[in-house]
Amino acid sequence: MSGTGNGDSFLRLAGVRTAAAIARFAPHRSLASAVQQMAGVGGELQQSAGDRWHKTGEGEGGIIGIELVDGKGKVVFDFNCGGMFRT
Repeated sequence: MSGTGNGDSFLRLAGVRTAAAIARFAPHRSLASAVQQMAGVGGELQQSAGDRWHKTGEGEGGIIGIELVDGKGKVVFDFNCGGMFRT
C-alpha cells in the first residue's frame, strides 16, 4: 500500500497503517472498504482537516494498494481531491 497527499494528515492518522489494520483485524472488512474509510470522500483524512478542509490542503490525498482476492491481486484505491484523478 502507498499513500500520498498532505503529509501531516497521513502522519497524524497513520493513514496507510490504519487502513491495513482495519482490513486485517476488523471482521468482514476488505482492504477496499478500509481504504475508502480512510481516504475516500468524507473519510478520516478529510474529517481530520476540520474547518481547514479546502483551505490549506490539509486532509487531501489518496491511498492505493493490492488486495489478494481468490488468489489474484486486485488493485484498490480511493482519494478525496482533484489532484489525485486518473485517466
